Amino acid sequence: MSDDEASLRERLTVLTRETSRSEIARRTGTSLMNVSRYLGGTRVPAAFCMALCREFGVNPAWLMAGQGPMRVADVAQDQSQTAGDLLKLVEALGAVSRMRLGSVASDRGLKMMRELDEALGTHERLRARLNLRTSELLDNILTQLEAALKQMDIARAGALLGSAVQLARLCDDEALETRLLTAQAHHAFLARHLDASVAFMRKRFGLALARGELSTSESMEMGLRLALTLQDMGKVDESRRTLEAITALADEHSRSLPVWSVVMCAHAMQLVNDGQLVEGIAALTRHVPGCDARRIGNSQAALMRAQVLAGVLSPADACHAPALDGPKWLHLGLLAAAAEDADTLHKAARFLESPEGRVPREVSPMPHYTGLMARVLGKPVTGLQGELQRAAASAEAHGMRSPLAAIIEATIWRLSGDRKRAREAHARARTAIARVTPAVEMSAMHYRNALLLDAKGAERAAAERFFEDWSAKGFRFIAGLKP
Repeated sequence: MSDDEASLRERLTVLTRETSRSEIARRTGTSLMNVSRYLGGTRVPAAFCMALCREFGVNPAWLMAGQGPMRVADVAQDQSQTAGDLLKLVEALGAVSRMRLGSVASDRGLKMMRELDEALGTHERLRARLNLRTSELLDNILTQLEAALKQMDIARAGALLGSAVQLARLCDDEALETRLLTAQAHHAFLARHLDASVAFMRKRFGLALARGELSTSESMEMGLRLALTLQDMGKVDESRRTLEAITALADEHSRSLPVWSVVMCAHAMQLVNDGQLVEGIAALTRHVPGCDARRIGNSQAALMRAQVLAGVLSPADACHAPALDGPKWLHLGLLAAAAEDADTLHKAARFLESPEGRVPREVSPMPHYTGLMARVLGKPVTGLQGELQRAAASAEAHGMRSPLAAIIEATIWRLSGDRKRAREAHARARTAIARVTPAVEMSAMHYRNALLLDAKGAERAAAERFFEDWSAKGFRFIAGLKP
């Protein structure tokens, strides 16, 4: 028995709690034995479902898919009309299902073909009516959903999203399908269900590619969000491929859109992460001025980070660089943690632990440990185990379950002088770093820990090679972190 059949049978059981089996049998023209069989496991025919809806006022959407209230009378007026149309559609399909196509030469065969033609015609007309009616309802619900997401009202957005998904099953409008996918991706992202968000974004971006719609701002925005989310998740290769697809397929119109400079800055950030520091800084310098007012601060923060990695700016000087506070202090917190710079860590913690630092706390584990690391660098911290547990709980409460938190914990235990616990956390970090590709600052913390915790053999060789490679690429900040 399929999951759908089992769910249908559960809803039939709910109906029998209000109406006896004998009454159902009488009014649907079905034998009592067959009603019992349908409830017990026998396949439920469409004609029986159709009769239930007609005789008992059952909402077809509820009976067939478990969507909406059980009774048509409980559905809002517009939705009631839609449910009525759905019932007619079920009747039309039922008429088709009852036909047995054999010889069409006889009068009976010709009559059957006419009935089939009429039933299919009814189906098409009702399908068109359903599409029109549900399109209007879906458009209205999506407008409310988009407003709720803009206000970050996740609870209301979740309720509206459920209704939108139900209606979308009866709607063929491609534009509404696109809006729904965008809303699903946004809602999943706000709820910190990153895997689900990425799945919706992949589908939305794939549709844009298939339909040749990459030249629209909305499609490029979705591709950009997909790439940046993948980057945050450590899926660097897929992030790189997404950005390369956008830049390779962009036409002249695409390059004139305001979002284009933001896309190019994201691509430049990827160049930096890949070790192409000079090319990345050059691209950021070229494209940052073209970013719109809403997002130029993010791109300025990316340029600041690249300049610190190159040794052009010190973390202390970068504190005064013009950039949006959220990404600026997130970058500086991680850079200062890698350099074990207590003064810059204290400054970063003041922002990252404030109400204004909410967004950085949802995209990185670092903000949850910044203040603690600053204190550990200053003096011994009593109850450090409890402090680390609270930091981990804070990160999890914000939807941040990064395995890379083990790198930060290993660093904090090492700074506190507890080498045993530092090595235990470092072992967890070693497993984590094999699964994802962290930012170069995080990798530098990990390999610095390896050397200071007296790693041996292949692990020590890998740490030595890491610092040599990134130093050769011009990352003077990283080179300075080698013990």
